Amino acid sequence: MYQIELSANISGHDGGGVWLWIELDQSGTGDYKGSDCGHAGQGGYPGSGDVTWTDTGGTLTLTGVALNGLGGSRPPSPFPTPTATTPAPSAAT
Repeated sequence: MYQIELSANISGHDGGGVWLWIELDQSGTGDYKGSDCGHAGQGGYPGSGDVTWTDTGGTLTLTGVALNGLGGSRPPSPFPTPTATTPAPSAAT
């Protein structure tokens, strides 16, 4: 099992933020919980659910995280479901 903590912010009136905790199982599935918000006055919006992930050539790709608070809207989000790509963790020795 792996864990990822993600915090990202874009400043300014049209910015926003994302705060996520993601748990990845060896089966290529996992769970996430967190929140996101747009700075246009709507506040934070909680989210949680299932994710899938793949490790291809050292690149970790996550799918299934919904960001519903960005853009100042409530579900359904005007944004497509994001895909996060990051270097995969190296195996413990």
